[in-house]
Amino acid sequence: MLRTMRNDFKKYSWTLWLVILAFVGGFIVTDVFRGESRSKDDLVYIGDSTINVAEFQKQLLAMLRNYKEQLKESFDRQMISRYNIPENVLQQLINTSIMRIEAKKLNISASTGELKDKIIHYPGFQRDGQFIGIEAYELMLAHNRMDVIEFENDLKEQIVMEKFRNVVSGGLVVDKATLQEQYKKEKDKADLEYILLKPETVKDPITVTDSEVDSYYQDHKENFKSPERRAGSVVFLKSLDYKKEITVTDKDMRDFFKSNISQYAEQGKTKVSRIFLKYDEKNREEIYKKTEALQKELSKDNFAQKSKEVSEDDKAKEGGDYGYFEWQDFTKQEKTFIDALNQDEISTPIDTGAGFALLFIAEKTESKQQEFDKVKPFIQSSLEREKLDQLMENKINDIYQKLRKEPNIKEKAAKLGYKVMETGLVFSREGIKGVDEQGYITRHMFGLKEKQVGVPVRTQGGVAIVQLLQVQKPELEPLEKVREKVKDEVLRGKKIQRLLLEGRTVAAELNGMKDDKAIEKYMKDKSLASETTAYTRGNKLGPLPVKKGLDDFIFSQPEKRYSDPIDLKEAVALVKLTGKTITGPAEFEKEKEKYYTQKLAELQNNYFGSYISNKREVYNVQINQELFQATKDYIIQRFN
Repeated sequence: MLRTMRNDFKKYSWTLWLVILAFVGGFIVTDVFRGESRSKDDLVYIGDSTINVAEFQKQLLAMLRNYKEQLKESFDRQMISRYNIPENVLQQLINTSIMRIEAKKLNISASTGELKDKIIHYPGFQRDGQFIGIEAYELMLAHNRMDVIEFENDLKEQIVMEKFRNVVSGGLVVDKATLQEQYKKEKDKADLEYILLKPETVKDPITVTDSEVDSYYQDHKENFKSPERRAGSVVFLKSLDYKKEITVTDKDMRDFFKSNISQYAEQGKTKVSRIFLKYDEKNREEIYKKTEALQKELSKDNFAQKSKEVSEDDKAKEGGDYGYFEWQDFTKQEKTFIDALNQDEISTPIDTGAGFALLFIAEKTESKQQEFDKVKPFIQSSLEREKLDQLMENKINDIYQKLRKEPNIKEKAAKLGYKVMETGLVFSREGIKGVDEQGYITRHMFGLKEKQVGVPVRTQGGVAIVQLLQVQKPELEPLEKVREKVKDEVLRGKKIQRLLLEGRTVAAELNGMKDDKAIEKYMKDKSLASETTAYTRGNKLGPLPVKKGLDDFIFSQPEKRYSDPIDLKEAVALVKLTGKTITGPAEFEKEKEKYYTQKLAELQNNYFGSYISNKREVYNVQINQELFQATKDYIIQRFN
């Protein structure tokens, strides 16, 4: 029971870090340092404090073992990378260190009494509601190979962290009005049918005059400002240009194959059919005899037909066919039989607790280990990609370190032998042809201050460093430049007005019909379609924008009738309420205490996460990326 107790004590950390990582991005995006004054064993600098590489190794190994224990054979090297486990462990260590520093400043500590109270009330040391006693407590720790002093020091730190967290966020409250408003927003629900009347369906000609365009432009100038644009300098390393520097040996591939051999197995397949006969306490023996007799009649040729005739589960109409996967939800007893049976065999009656089952194995193939030569090309490709990614990361980090403080990176980059490309004025997420079609670089540039050199950014084709040179703020565009756009908006507005009139007629006619077939014919003749949705407060209809006052409008509607048309700017909606749940003071009062606890915890987590995120900036956290990568690779290889 206590085998993973040390990890249990870290649960506080992991639930908190999930919140904190939402603020810091969950991945390492930070400075790389190389300085002669830095210790070769220091992985992270947090102000004047450090995190030693040995501490990171210890925590990462412990976390990997914990995952392995929980996930067994399904836990592999790819999963470590996919879920960024080393990165998250490092972020956890950084956040813990910051909390420790801040708690020390506030003179927060754990007293002997607090430690004692924590131990005697810990569930693992309880028996029949009472503490098991000091001798049994120490024996239990010893049995689980846990040092008493180390264990209690860990527990003291948890107490300190909890007290510190309470100091930071314990004073927060949620006022009753806000709580009740949030409760209604989450709990009130309206089941809706709605019809959208869209401007593009208006085919009649509509005239828009120059004076209408001029007037609309004057009244809606905010709509016609140019988007912000930015210009920057980019150093870009194209991955393909460095591929020739990558070498993957036959030994590399064979070592990888041996370490990940379970990934290169052709999984066996089992296809199962079932006949299921239900029983209750009174007729169990009768149903057993019936099932036993049925089993003697069955063969691989008649199993499906018999299932259609007598089976009493969801697959009876399909001949009892559960395919290759759905049978995984069967009971443990049934799955034991499936493992033991061969292809074309039929089981004896299996008692599931709710009925008797007869199983037929329609197909069964065993797992087959693939040979190295067959998977060698895939391994080579994977290792080449891995090594190339690492090479690119090392190169761009080296360049970044040399350029990060330059007021203009162009001259310095030229001395290093790298070309600098000027982006010109671009929009956020705008692609750069031949370099970054997806817009990762420009998106990154919109998060920088002028003259700032951003941390390296990865694109689909390589890696880059960008420096922001110029910001062009949004400006009102002259009417003549946007005249067609203004005209389109005026035209759309006129079409919406027509649809509002049409919508009144449609709603009235539909509300006057009682026959479903007549309604169906009317909708078809008008080329109308209805959608359904479960609407909650603050929601919107389909892809349309949120409309102020829509909540009150929807929840005030009578049921089973289409509403007056609603102007949603991009379309007109007719809404029919088919059912609703509206909470009142009584429901709120009944759940208020529990709901308050939930919302207060969310508020505290968000506030505390933001607090720690800000402290990371104050302490100018720096990570030795090269040491981190080397340590990560070493631990993963050792772990495998």
